Amino acid sequence: MDNLKDTPSTKSMKGTFAAIVEEEELLTTKQTARLMRVSLRVLRYWTAQKTIPYIRIGRMIRFRKRDVLEFIDMHIVGGTARDRNSSPHCE
Repeated sequence: MDNLKDTPSTKSMKGTFAAIVEEEELLTTKQTARLMRVSLRVLRYWTAQKTIPYIRIGRMIRFRKRDVLEFIDMHIVGGTARDRNSSPHCE
């Protein structure tokens, strides 16, 4: 984007892109697999099946950390977080 001339539309594109990059923590495949405690093979399978949200930029794949954490939360089985935290075993 640095090669673009500074027109009003490109200035807003640069600002928007910079804001997104600053606000979003993008993870590599290896970082995401480590965060999720799954193998790279499983994560690659999930991306091929479009099971987990990801961003593709050319051949590069990145995951937004917030999407990964939401994906994990959506797959919690049984009870609610409040139920788990208030159980007598958590004291």
